[in-house]
Amino acid sequence: MGRRESREAAVKLLYQYNFQQDSLEEIIELFFENDIEFVAPDIEKDYVLDVVNGVIRDCEKIDKLIESNSKDWQLSRMPKLDVAVLRVAVFEMLSRDDIPASVSINEAVETAKKYSHEEAGNFINGILGSIFTELE
Repeated sequence: MGRRESREAAVKLLYQYNFQQDSLEEIIELFFENDIEFVAPDIEKDYVLDVVNGVIRDCEKIDKLIESNSKDWQLSRMPKLDVAVLRVAVFEMLSRDDIPASVSINEAVETAKKYSHEEAGNFINGILGSIFTELE
């Protein structure tokens, strides 16, 4: 369960970073200081930091992949939570050889179903499936 919780933590951090004017370092520090051990004791901090920093570093490349594989949708029109979920999954597909793409896609769909709108799972699955095909 630790990796799923860690993915969700990365999504939450990226979502928060999208809205706050604080620095990424401050957001991460506050996130891990606020009783994260009690709320989600299985979070893999190294994984979360790798994903969050990697998404920020490679955001332009990740966003281009998302936009080019989403029919008639621009990132600016997508729900911000869906964008965070997509970014985490695409980062994993591009940069995490230890995670199969099918796992990244499935976890993204489940996270979207849990936190976003009713059609988010299908929306996320369609985009990530297209990206997977392009990357193959």
